[in-house]
Amino acid sequence: MKKRMFIFIAMVVVSMSLLTACGEEENTPKTGTIELSTQNVTEKVSEKSTQRATEKTTQKSTQKATEKTTQKSTQKATEKTTQKSTQKTTQKPTQQEQFNNNTVQQTQNEPATSSYVPIQPQTETPQQIIIPDTPNIPQDNPPITEVPTEVPQTAAEFTENDVCVVYKNTTVMLDKSFSEIKASLGTPDAAQENPNCGLSDNGKGFVYTYGALTINTYMKNNTEYVETVQCMNGGDIATGKGIRQGSSVSDIKNQYGTPTTEDDYVIQYTAGGKNMMLYIENSNVIGIFLGR
Repeated sequence: MKKRMFIFIAMVVVSMSLLTACGEEENTPKTGTIELSTQNVTEKVSEKSTQRATEKTTQKSTQKATEKTTQKSTQKATEKTTQKSTQKTTQKPTQQEQFNNNTVQQTQNEPATSSYVPIQPQTETPQQIIIPDTPNIPQDNPPITEVPTEVPQTAAEFTENDVCVVYKNTTVMLDKSFSEIKASLGTPDAAQENPNCGLSDNGKGFVYTYGALTINTYMKNNTEYVETVQCMNGGDIATGKGIRQGSSVSDIKNQYGTPTTEDDYVIQYTAGGKNMMLYIENSNVIGIFLGR
């Protein structure tokens, strides 16, 4: 703003100088008037510029002073309010704190007492049950006694010793010496040599027949042993537990339990690598076979 004012003043001075120069040529006596005009203009311009600068400076100073005063007043008011609040809070406990303090003080002043009251167990006197005497009334009928029902015995586990048949009180089983059987049963009804390349150590074997009983043997260290036993249609031959021709399937299972294998024609039991096979027809036994 000051630069603009000085430029304006300079332009006025230059203009007045040019007018002065031109006036000298035309009329020399006008010099004094022009100087007065230039002086007046300069004074007015300087006065206005100074007045405006003073007003702006005064306005800024007043604004800064007001802001400082307001800031100080606000700061003092805040400090006083905070100080009073802190002082009141410190000096006066809250209602809850006062109540707690009073409670604690009252508790400390009171003697310590226990509120536990033991509960006495209530004992009930047993009620006596009075049974009226009943006269002995003779009974015409005697008391009924329960007859125990017969519980069927479960069959024992099938073992290797069950692989046998009994003929004329002689037990015939696998691997038994045939000389012992022959001593008990006597001379067989029929006998013939039968080659045996399985269990026999010399390839020899024999077949003996006692009625419906057929015995195959094998040789081991020049001793003859029973290899297989077969009986068909022989009512006088039975297993060690009495299963014979005509026995039912239920009879078999009652004596020996659940078979190893079973179908409509053969029921088989196995133990120790030895088999007992019962041939079935119309649900009845028709034959027995012992072997491996």
